[in-house]
Amino acid sequence: SFVAGLVGSTTDRMIIDLVLRLAGSLGMRVTAEGVDSEEKLALLAALGCEYAQGFHLAMPMGEHECTHWLRERAHLSAHASN
Repeated sequence: SFVAGLVGSTTDRMIIDLVLRLAGSLGMRVTAEGVDSEEKLALLAALGCEYAQGFHLAMPMGEHECTHWLRERAHLSAHASN
């Protein structure tokens, strides 16, 4: 995974940047997988990656737990914008 080496590898960072730019030029969106730290999430955001998933954001969960998790975040987000 290029995301795994994002922090320590200039080559992996360049590959991720290239993939993001290629996807953008094709009108596609990219979801980075395996994001397990705030540092990786911040680097991906700085490169223009809008979507990510991984243990840093949430552990695997079932349908009901996921629904609750999403509703809770939507509620927090709504209050943060007020």
